[in-house]
Amino acid sequence: RGLVATEAICVELTAFFNDARGADAAALCGIALVATDMDPRELSGEEWLEQLTLAELRPEAMAIAEVREIFDSQRSTWQPVSAALSVPSRARYLIVHCWAEIRRTDEPIIEQTAAGRFVDDISIRVIPNQPAWR
Repeated sequence: RGLVATEAICVELTAFFNDARGADAAALCGIALVATDMDPRELSGEEWLEQLTLAELRPEAMAIAEVREIFDSQRSTWQPVSAALSVPSRARYLIVHCWAEIRRTDEPIIEQTAAGRFVDDISIRVIPNQPAWR
């Protein structure tokens, strides 16, 4: 918190995903970084990210970076997914969210937990923003 209050920073998140089951459906994975001054304990249920992104709830000290990818369905490789976020100086919390879901192609779209899909080797870097050249 002290670093953010004194200078602008950028946060980079990278996570590696793997689809151990292969492509039997349209499988998605993703990451999100949320910098906010809202206390995460005040958010309820599974829709916390949607609650944060509603325009009427979005405080001035908030920024979101979200990346969604389709699993490459290669069981032998790990697929990198990365996002970067400039953190507002008034943000008090940084929420990191990694997820995987499956959307079956032969049924109506139903989101469910994607068993057999994994995330590993998550790294977070905090980098002071470089001043813009004038």
